[in-house]
Amino acid sequence: MSSTILDLVVMSLAWGPLRSAADLDARTYVAAAIVQVTDDVSEAATLMRLGWTESRYVPKVGRCARGVTAGGFFQVVGREPEEWRRACGSVEDQAWLALERVRESRAACAHLPEPEQLAIYTRGRCASRAGRVLSRERHR
Repeated sequence: MSSTILDLVVMSLAWGPLRSAADLDARTYVAAAIVQVTDDVSEAATLMRLGWTESRYVPKVGRCARGVTAGGFFQVVGREPEEWRRACGSVEDQAWLALERVRESRAACAHLPEPEQLAIYTRGRCASRAGRVLSRERHR
């Protein structure tokens, strides 16, 4: 069973109320991109939660600003120029890159409790105490 755009937008309301029509649009764009990149309900929920915790779905953040250290709605740090292009590209490009990083982090940190497995996503290392705390905050 896969998530729908509506499922993800409704889920996001539990984390924060709608602030404006633009907020609803941004949540919808992010959710639409997520359902394009994964059919997995858990991955979709994780990405939607990351969009909230990393950017609050603020369109300006999704478009990236000059001199940012992380890009897009999911605040992914590009490791090379192509990844920076994707991190600040279309919302679907951003979702694909975030999904790759989520999968990478979960696989590398599989020895940790599930709520801490995004430690690499959040701080670059499974051993990072701050990364594990941030991972727990982002865990759905």
